[in-house]
Amino acid sequence: MFDEFAGVAYSAGWSATRFLPEFLAYRSFSLLADQSWLAQGKAITQYERNLARVCPGLTRVEMRELSRKGMRSYMRYWCDTFRLQDWSRTRIVDTVLIEGEENLRAALSDGGAIAALPHSGNWDHAGACIALKGIRVATVAERLKPESLFQQFLEYRQSLGMDVYPLDATVMLPLMRKIKEGSLIALVADRDLSQHGIPVTFFGEQTTMPPGPAALSFQSGRPILPTVVTYTKNGIILRFGSPINPDRKANKSAEIQRMTQMCADYFAAEIVKAPWDWHMFQPLWSADR
Repeated sequence: MFDEFAGVAYSAGWSATRFLPEFLAYRSFSLLADQSWLAQGKAITQYERNLARVCPGLTRVEMRELSRKGMRSYMRYWCDTFRLQDWSRTRIVDTVLIEGEENLRAALSDGGAIAALPHSGNWDHAGACIALKGIRVATVAERLKPESLFQQFLEYRQSLGMDVYPLDATVMLPLMRKIKEGSLIALVADRDLSQHGIPVTFFGEQTTMPPGPAALSFQSGRPILPTVVTYTKNGIILRFGSPINPDRKANKSAEIQRMTQMCADYFAAEIVKAPWDWHMFQPLWSADR
């Protein structure tokens, strides 16, 4: 019953945000961000622990200001999410600055590819832009409760031009089919939901990251594009790193570990440029789990 009530409330908030004047909508979400930040609950405390790995040596005042900026960025993401499907094609495309597009084009020149991303910026905006440029995009969605809310998120991402599949034990099958068709498979890849992922070093500490992108790359023979999204004043920057190509003659486990570590290294190099746009509020490092 609680899940159903939460789903109805969430849907109502989504609908209301879409119809608010733009300034009022974003101002409201900024105020919500500040209220959550001031309360300094468990999520904010963990967020500051995470940011301390990215930006070591900050004073308490500096860290508090950084986490406040991060919370505002995170709430901007949600306001974007609620309003994005009503944006014009021109707005979606023209507010995206793409860096490393030559890497994207090279990776897709003879087949599909995998874009591995951290929880940074607005990847829905990025995916919608890429889809509008004529590149087929497929992704996965974590199952939410209630089912009605999960279906709403599926329909939302599909409305942006992306193929979306539920994250479950059978998801590799449709993703393999889509990559063979030449799609860009976009996978958020910095947090291991199973806690049985691939060991990596991230900002100098041990953690694990999901094996999905590297496993899909090894199985399909297609490259991984490590990718990071950050915010600008009016849009986003979408950065594609150099393709990471699988060596299918190598040991599979060792190769998946190598590729995952390379993604972690790229994420770290980019996140440090705009740490406030990295929306990681859960325990990530092994020491925090």
